[in-house]
Amino acid sequence: MLTSMYSAVSGMNANGTSLSVIGDNIANLNTVGFKGSRATFGDVLAGSVGALQIGRGVLVSGVSPLFTQGSFETTANALDLGIEGDGFFIVNEGGANYYTRAGYFSLDKDGFIVNPDGLILQGYLADTAGNITGTIEDLRIESRQSLARATTNSTIALNLDSQSAAQVTPFTLDGNGDGPSEHRDTTAPPSDGGTADVPGLPVDDAITYPDGSRAADTSEARRLTDVEPSTEARIAVVAGQPARVELAGGIVVSVPGEAITASGSLSVQRLSFSPAVPVTVGELVAGFAIELPGQPASAPLKAPATITFTLDPARLRADVPAAEAAWVVSWDGRSNDLVEEPAVVDAVAGTVTVHPMHFSSWWLYVFGPGDVYGTSPHFTFRFPAAINVNAWGTTDPFQVMARVRSKLEAYHDAYVAAGFAAPANKIPVRLMEALEAGYDPLNGDIVVSSFNYTSDATMLEHELAHELFHAFQAAQLNLFSLDARRWFVEATADYAADALAAHSGRMGKDIDATWSWYPLGLVDGKHEYATSHFIAWLVARGKSFATLHKAVFDAWLTTDAGESAFATAAAGPGGFAATFRDYILWLETSPQSPLASKPFSGFSVSDLFSTTLPLDALSSTTPKLAAFTAAWTAGEEHDLLWEAPPAGVDLNVRVLRGGSRASVEEPTTTYTTLKPGDAMLFLASGEAPSEKPILIQVEPAPKYVQFSIAERSGNIPSSDARGLCSCKYNVVGSYTLPYGTEQIAMTTTSPCAVSASGASPPVCFAVELVVRQSIPGRIITWWPSLSGGGSCSFPGLCLSEGMLTVRDGQPYTNASPFRIPASGGATSIWSVARCTETTDTGEKLSHEDVLAELQIRVSSVL
Repeated sequence: MLTSMYSAVSGMNANGTSLSVIGDNIANLNTVGFKGSRATFGDVLAGSVGALQIGRGVLVSGVSPLFTQGSFETTANALDLGIEGDGFFIVNEGGANYYTRAGYFSLDKDGFIVNPDGLILQGYLADTAGNITGTIEDLRIESRQSLARATTNSTIALNLDSQSAAQVTPFTLDGNGDGPSEHRDTTAPPSDGGTADVPGLPVDDAITYPDGSRAADTSEARRLTDVEPSTEARIAVVAGQPARVELAGGIVVSVPGEAITASGSLSVQRLSFSPAVPVTVGELVAGFAIELPGQPASAPLKAPATITFTLDPARLRADVPAAEAAWVVSWDGRSNDLVEEPAVVDAVAGTVTVHPMHFSSWWLYVFGPGDVYGTSPHFTFRFPAAINVNAWGTTDPFQVMARVRSKLEAYHDAYVAAGFAAPANKIPVRLMEALEAGYDPLNGDIVVSSFNYTSDATMLEHELAHELFHAFQAAQLNLFSLDARRWFVEATADYAADALAAHSGRMGKDIDATWSWYPLGLVDGKHEYATSHFIAWLVARGKSFATLHKAVFDAWLTTDAGESAFATAAAGPGGFAATFRDYILWLETSPQSPLASKPFSGFSVSDLFSTTLPLDALSSTTPKLAAFTAAWTAGEEHDLLWEAPPAGVDLNVRVLRGGSRASVEEPTTTYTTLKPGDAMLFLASGEAPSEKPILIQVEPAPKYVQFSIAERSGNIPSSDARGLCSCKYNVVGSYTLPYGTEQIAMTTTSPCAVSASGASPPVCFAVELVVRQSIPGRIITWWPSLSGGGSCSFPGLCLSEGMLTVRDGQPYTNASPFRIPASGGATSIWSVARCTETTDTGEKLSHEDVLAELQIRVSSVL
């Protein structure tokens, strides 16, 4: 047995190794110079010889390289080489030679021919006469450019019209007709201080020199002095090799080799248009479109590039700090918005440099003469001369800036007082025609949108406080790293803006009844802001906002925890699942919740209805919710029934009578009755999913069935057997057959079971109902009445203190409804006599005697 198992295992191991070799061959399909391999197998001989010799399995005897000739392909790199036939390239590192078939070479900064790992290609050197020597050394190209040499002769081949007259007038390339070609120095004015003739122009035309001397025909001279700047620059690039392209008079783009993933052309094109979303502040200097092969517009680069814009330093306003006097924006196709990039401004050199992580369209701006610049202890401001923000009753940029400055400084102080660390540097604030207000974590500035809240002061102030809190958050943690956890960043900022700073009452203003239907961490532009109400609920129940926020951010600084970091910090004594459950119940049903002014939202149901509450995605941060409203004919009462939840799942059911949050009931069983207009909420919570869903059903009013049992009599003796108490009882009543339930048998003469009262009564009735159910979980409603009484043979025994009716140990009023599960249930009703008797010694004894009992049992067959 062990031998057979070993043989089988050896086969799996050997074939696994073979598959690994094949996988390696496939993975390196496009690797330059790669040679495939193959695995060879060998059998394992038996430990003995003879007729019963049995091998011991298989092993990999070796992995052999396959030195077959690879295919050739054309590239744009002149130093890419390939070997046809036998042989290897020799490459050297630190005096040690290595051999390779991969001919992917380029020049390093010192002119050596190297492979991608920096190893230098070896070759036989040539002497000064061009003869190959026997010495193998590093191959190096001393100069990448040939020396310039003036052209001495040119040949022109023309087809002349044989029918035209021959032209005998001499002509030259300089166009002056004097025979020889001339070159004149046009960098200095003539010695007489007048105009200078220019080769290629009529002799009466001239140019204007820097000393102020002017040409006679300025329209002609402009062809040389006011030449339009280049509109495009393009260079060939090789994947993995750095590249640099310059468009004269405008921009220089440098790309590291890691960012170039495909060979082709790196191009820079001057743009003749402004951004699609106008930049309100500043004057446009220039715009450029940058394209890199294999890199879609706005797609992230594998390494940052460098873009240097050039401009006349005189265009930078002297009254504005250099860092604020110019800026760069780009179009981000992923968010369809303009993004201001962090820039370094050199006012002396006239350059503005950025290090982008994507290529698209880029524009350079400078502070315009009419733009407004301002500063305060913690902020700098960039506002346009004309604005349409009149939330405070004015559109004067200085007054609006003053109001914004006052609000932000107050909010800044409020956050510091609440225990939050402020940013180390001043925060730039700019007003622009952005699609929406926001905080830019890349530049660390606050954008006030002229499109939003132009006349709503409370909302504008709330937004200022909200975006400022993002600046405080960014002082602790890079917000770019929290893109997947933006829900917490936005929820806490919206809470802080309302509770700590602006007090505008605009926190989570878009919350609606759908919030509870989605996971806690959903980010859709609305849900994350509405989550601020959850933060407020936690704080109202004793959580410190500053402590909660710090705990989550500290966890994110050291781990990759997502919602779990928040769940740990926010959890109550019963764990986070219970905490989150309690919040949703409060949100959906409390008259104090932010949804209180909005109608309860649920699926409208009528007549027979059946559904399930799936639990397959259940988690502590993703409870499952189902909500319904009763919409059947007025006056009719229906049954609402549901299954008990599986183990590990907590199910909470609430009924809102009339759909009102002011009248909420929590059923204590797995059924209740509904009237038109009632609403019902099912909330399942837990730590882990379950494959079993919860069945929920609404059914029409059940069928009523009446029954009665003939009168029965009995006697009970006194304690000293000196007398008897006789009694007579009968039973009448009715019960229901719920929708989908069929009566099989109704037995009223079945024997009584052992009495739960502890004593057999003189009269006992047994009613047994057997039903067939088409739907599991039926409930039978009963309205029985056990009536009658007793008479005694002498005074003092029985009835002296009256009768009492009890159901399962609790007081019961005859004909009051109660329910028993059809899948198996039982109940007992007793008629109890309170008696007092006097003994021979005159002692009075009080006791209770069960005179009659009604036992009801229900069983079902599916």
